[in-house]
Amino acid sequence: MSHHSDQEFKDLKEMAEKLDLGPTGAFPEGKLNEDDKGELQLAIGTQDGKVIMSFGIPVSWIGFSSQQARQIAATLLEASAVCLTIGREKK
Repeated sequence: MSHHSDQEFKDLKEMAEKLDLGPTGAFPEGKLNEDDKGELQLAIGTQDGKVIMSFGIPVSWIGFSSQQARQIAATLLEASAVCLTIGREKK
């Protein structure tokens, strides 16, 4: 489904390059509609006390199964905890 990380990166470009983000060309669950471009590797991490989702390319929409959505939610919560734990959350 996707990559995830709680590693800090200098910037989003570094994150995308190191984690090989973006489209894979695969359609593991079939095509949702005519606009569906297929599977997308994404990353969730932290940068400067903020939770970051990086897709590797410009994206207008994404769709997930309920299980994938729950996994993403859990990873977002973990990343936010990292920001709080290191005391670097910025407003």
